[in-house]
Amino acid sequence: MPERAPDTAAATSIPDFARPLIDAISRAGFDTLRWNLKHPDWLIVHALIHSHGIERLARYAIEQCSQRQISYGKYFLPGWRDLPPAPAPDPEGVHRLPVRPAPAPAPSPQAARRNASRNVLDQLADQLRAGGTA
Repeated sequence: MPERAPDTAAATSIPDFARPLIDAISRAGFDTLRWNLKHPDWLIVHALIHSHGIERLARYAIEQCSQRQISYGKYFLPGWRDLPPAPAPDPEGVHRLPVRPAPAPAPSPQAARRNASRNVLDQLADQLRAGGTA
């Protein structure tokens, strides 16, 4: 009796509970990922959605996709598992703290030397204009 090929449509269909997560990742421009997870993997995704939230899982996946070429959604499972659980909501309804802008990057050593040299030259030029000597 010949072996029956697995039903690829069933293996690649996305469950309704995962659709908002997959859609969020797709809307961020990563719509070519393959989501051919097996049933146990989808159960893990379901539990992670409940413990971590769709927004956090999507943000992690989008950050990962921005840093490397990823083809399969299964890639995210270990990282999603390692995320800490979502914090409990604030009783007063505040869920996010204001975001502070990141500090400007420190200049490279070459840029610091170049700026120091320019400062010395500017000081010398000011002294010459004022009629002083260096």
